[in-house]
Amino acid sequence: MTVNIVCMKWGNKYGPDYVNKLYNMVSKNLTKNFRFICFTDNKSGIKNNVEILPLPFIEMPKNKPERGWRKLSILQKNISGLDGISLFLDLDVVLVENIDPLFDLKGEFFIAFDKRKRH
Repeated sequence: MTVNIVCMKWGNKYGPDYVNKLYNMVSKNLTKNFRFICFTDNKSGIKNNVEILPLPFIEMPKNKPERGWRKLSILQKNISGLDGISLFLDLDVVLVENIDPLFDLKGEFFIAFDKRKRH
């Protein structure tokens, strides 16, 4: 079984080195076969091992700062024809151990919750 690792890069907040480092961390911490996909508006400097796809469309509010809402665009059904299990990782995440168990969870959809930001 091949799994999908998905990230997004747009604008200039994160350079291609973040994508490349994330790819390297996944390569070291995942034993399953995987596709590494980056949705981006600029593929310059990104490793050839990374599959580049265009940023999915999402209606953004006019005159409002972009605060990561673009990430919601990847929740569309059948986005870019991706099949199977996908794991979305932010570009600033650090992987320090094997992530195989994330793909053994039973269920349809999981999202991390930061308990520190509880209101």
